[in-house]
Amino acid sequence: MSTYHDVCEEMGARGAYRTDPAGHIDLAFEHGLVSFSDAGEMIFSPDFSLADRNAIGIPSSAKLSDLPQPTRAYLQWHRRFHEFE
Repeated sequence: MSTYHDVCEEMGARGAYRTDPAGHIDLAFEHGLVSFSDAGEMIFSPDFSLADRNAIGIPSSAKLSDLPQPTRAYLQWHRRFHEFE
């Protein structure tokens, strides 16, 4: 599994793509349970049930705002890597 750190190192932009919405969301993101659209809307893996999301407090309406192009590029990679697309 490639982590945020690995990909940023490969893309030569360490730290440029970090979103840091919250620790529990970051962990779900790193494990491919959630991703984000280019518009910042949270996307859920079919493997991440509503009951599990509720148990750890991830709201279905979570959204990132003001995503710069480098972050959108990283999110596109993340969605492809974790088969959201």
